[in-house]
Amino acid sequence: MERTPLTDKEGRQKVLTLFGLTSGKDGIVAQDTNYRRRFAGRCIPFADDGLGNLFVIDTVTGQIKFWHHKCQDGETNPKALALVAKDFDAFLSNLDLFKEEHSPALLQGIKNVRLDF
Repeated sequence: MERTPLTDKEGRQKVLTLFGLTSGKDGIVAQDTNYRRRFAGRCIPFADDGLGNLFVIDTVTGQIKFWHHKCQDGETNPKALALVAKDFDAFLSNLDLFKEEHSPALLQGIKNVRLDF
């Protein structure tokens, strides 16, 4: 698959939110309405990375692509879409849950805060 501008050195990329099948603002229908004119081709967004970029399903090929909204050639340019999986099953099978490791000091909470303006 293609590397995207946000792929780490191990070839991984963060998926923060999978949109739901709800009628709310985080549902696929609302996200599709918000973004439908911003993609090259016909794509439906189903997830984001938390940085304004989306994972989309290409409705013609069934492929999963990463849409980089800050693409130098423009967000509607085909170069803004990078192939990340041949289909949705392959995309899901490659997801790994990531558990952040926290140091004991971080878990103790804030002891003192001072703001100087």
